Amino acid sequence: MDNMKLNMQYTGYTRHMWNRIFLFACLVAISVCAIAQEKGKSVTGTVTDANGESLIGVSVKVAGAPIGSVTDIDGRYKITVPSTTSVLQFSYIGYVSVQETVGSRSIINIKMKEDSKVIDEVVVVGYATQRRANLTGAVGTVDVAKQLESRSLTDVGRGLQGSTPGLTVTTTSGRIGTTPKIRIRGDQGTLLNEDSGASQPLILVDGVEVTDLNMVNPDDIENISILKDAASSSIYGSRAAFGVVLITTKSGQNSDKFTATYSNNFAWTSPIGLPKMAKSYESASMALEAWQRNNPNDSEFVGDAGMKWDKDAIERMKEWERNFGGMNLSPEMVAGRDFEITDKGLRFYRSWDPFDMYIQNGFIQNHNLSVTGKSGKTSYHLSLGYMGNEGVLKVNNDQYDRYNVTFKTETEIAKWLKVRSQLMFSRTELETPFTYSSATYDPLYYIYRWPVIYPYGTYNGQPFRSALTETTQANRNSDATNNMRFTLGATVKFTKNLSLEADYSYITNSRLRQLRGGKVTAIDFWSGDINNLTTYTASSYDKYDQCA
Repeated sequence: MDNMKLNMQYTGYTRHMWNRIFLFACLVAISVCAIAQEKGKSVTGTVTDANGESLIGVSVKVAGAPIGSVTDIDGRYKITVPSTTSVLQFSYIGYVSVQETVGSRSIINIKMKEDSKVIDEVVVVGYATQRRANLTGAVGTVDVAKQLESRSLTDVGRGLQGSTPGLTVTTTSGRIGTTPKIRIRGDQGTLLNEDSGASQPLILVDGVEVTDLNMVNPDDIENISILKDAASSSIYGSRAAFGVVLITTKSGQNSDKFTATYSNNFAWTSPIGLPKMAKSYESASMALEAWQRNNPNDSEFVGDAGMKWDKDAIERMKEWERNFGGMNLSPEMVAGRDFEITDKGLRFYRSWDPFDMYIQNGFIQNHNLSVTGKSGKTSYHLSLGYMGNEGVLKVNNDQYDRYNVTFKTETEIAKWLKVRSQLMFSRTELETPFTYSSATYDPLYYIYRWPVIYPYGTYNGQPFRSALTETTQANRNSDATNNMRFTLGATVKFTKNLSLEADYSYITNSRLRQLRGGKVTAIDFWSGDINNLTTYTASSYDKYDQCA
């Protein structure tokens, strides 16, 4: 009996021991598999070009994984991939990228082909063109389709922002119709003179200088090259010391096919990064505390433009916010609710959002119609363009319009002689409300200068003195420019590699600016009188100036 009991205990112990051994073996196998999987698979190979020459520095990476390598001086590489399903990506500047699935291979040799779109790209340099592969100077090209054609633009200058390294385009003002500042490789140096535009690069359109890119229709441009280094001066002289922007416009096609194209785009603009005005009682409390630090015995804040308040007035501002804040009230102000005449003078309690009353979203529209074709030995290209830019002013809105006409022809008189002509016409019209202040302190400045209790409404139907009232009653200033250029040219071909080109251009520019001042009539409460309806603007603003 005791022997049977011992055998049963031994058998149970043996079974338990074998279970442990089996579990340990499984864990070891799983660990080995995990280590093998973590180690991955090693792949080697050589990368060459179409002629069998080794390529140095080719990027080799695993798609979708942070694993990569580069080829050495002999074009060899070595990389570890996670699995057989991994995809290797081979990329090199000037060559077409290649992708290969690893599979069961441990050696993968790659032959890369040149990217003809990059190597054979024609770049305009000076009075000729070169293949990019042959360039030695600092020349940048602009992707016209990406930078200009796919965006809603008011001018070419803004379209060049961020287009190529070393080219800086800045705007000092958000006003419509302004020309951006263009600089190549910075604008610092001993020759810098912003007033004279000395550091402005030379801008050529079809070989002829233009001073303002606003006259060029972005839809007419075929390619743009940027000459950045001093080598430009060897062609264009000292005028090109700060670089050259070369713009080539579209021409007629060589086939007899007639093509008509119409395009348009629309865009809405909105101001961003706007200051947030403090609530009426918050700014009033802050101003009163600051005032009392310098004047401890005063219980009342006395500011500019008739702005006065004390603690009682601040409580009334809080009461107005609780009862009427956020409500869409009429602009007509109500005595006792929005303002009050006390024994201490005039007090305002109502809050306003002057920015919302003054600013709206702007609108831009572009329309372009072009006709291209060939008749016999004469090719032609006609384009018409219109750009309209409505500003962001909600009252007495500013407006900028540009009209463009371009007509180009080229005729082959003989195999050795071609003649050409080009007409470019541009007209811009800018209308803005007259400003009763300096350019530095415009209406927008005054809107943010005064607190939100400054009265922008009406009383008995009459407006209060404010920048909003001045803009509403202002006459319209106008600034119109006309630019026309007519070019005649010929090309005489002596041999395959020798030709002579001659061009003559006639350019005429005109400009007419009209400043139409006037008077502003409103309630001038700055003296503390709510019934002081008067013409408060200076007589010097009541004028009319015209200059060409």
